[in-house]
Amino acid sequence: MSNQSRPLVRPTEGRVMAGVCAGLARYFGIDPTIVRVALVIFTLFGGSGILAYLIGWAVMPDYTGRRAGAPIIIALLLFGIPFMCFLISLPFTLLFGN
Repeated sequence: MSNQSRPLVRPTEGRVMAGVCAGLARYFGIDPTIVRVALVIFTLFGGSGILAYLIGWAVMPDYTGRRAGAPIIIALLLFGIPFMCFLISLPFTLLFGN
């Protein structure tokens, strides 16, 4: 089955939180556990897993076509902007010290 026949949506069944990992796993035809483990690894090494999950939650519609509401968008802005600034400044801090 090709990816074009499977929409990228957050399902209601098989989800743990918002269904982002389950939706990605269903879209790519893999086990959701693989996506969840990858998310945990990205979260532990740099924290980007949380940002990726919030972006997925905000961008991916649920099975009815509705996207996430304002609380998720606000959380994305409150967490995402400072985190991206941190990621951009990290190489300079490592290269040039204090």
